Amino acid sequence: REYVVGPSIQHNGRLVQDVLRNAEETHYPDGFTGVQLSPQEAHEIAACASVFAFVQERVPLREGVVRLGGMFGGDENSYRVSFDEEESTGGGESPSFSCVARVEGFGENSATTTGATTVQVVEQLGPPQDYLVRFLVNGKPRVMQVLSQSVTGEWYMEMHGANLPVLVQSPREFELSRHMLPPKKIDTSDMVLSPMPGVLIGLAVMEGDHVEIGQELCIVEAMKMQNIIRAPRAGIIAKCRVEPGASLMADDVILDYEPVTITEDGENNT
Repeated sequence: REYVVGPSIQHNGRLVQDVLRNAEETHYPDGFTGVQLSPQEAHEIAACASVFAFVQERVPLREGVVRLGGMFGGDENSYRVSFDEEESTGGGESPSFSCVARVEGFGENSATTTGATTVQVVEQLGPPQDYLVRFLVNGKPRVMQVLSQSVTGEWYMEMHGANLPVLVQSPREFELSRHMLPPKKIDTSDMVLSPMPGVLIGLAVMEGDHVEIGQELCIVEAMKMQNIIRAPRAGIIAKCRVEPGASLMADDVILDYEPVTITEDGENNT
């Protein structure tokens, strides 16, 4: 057989992009926001995550709360997990652990409760902070990948096609953390930030200047190296926050753009 590639087909990158874009528009007209877990899948993740945390911490755990989505995932993504029976055998890098867990939802999921769920750790592979754990959940094989752990104790896990931060807390920790306010999100789209600690040694623009994307804005010196900061987008410089010679910390604001306004015909007015 002979296969001839026509002159108009030189790379399939554009074709793949078109196919994926059309598939997303067809199957997710409101946009793709991630895997939607079923109640059963969420309960299985909660049970497996609590067992994994139990094995890692090596502390007795009769009851805990698993927060899918991390510290500020909300009560609707939190599950109380209690253990009726547990058995630990072996040790070393791949301990064997089996327990009977019960999962109960909070908030909108308060009515969802699973019966006795038998969770068994079959195998644990990988170095610290990059685990691959094989479970048996009511006799059915399940695999969870644990990618990393943050300084706040959240584990980043993949299971059932979902990639999400998971936090396992004691009931007391959960009750106290419910009073914590989520950090405020600051819109920095109209700001030029310092990418590192250093000293601003020069400005290439002034207030009122119109800049194009990629244009040099300023120079930050760090560890005797000069780093050119370029415009992330086209626009008008509204304000210069610092003067040359000033010391900067990472994420300090150097310049402000004028806000982008959208006209009635949908065009950007910068």
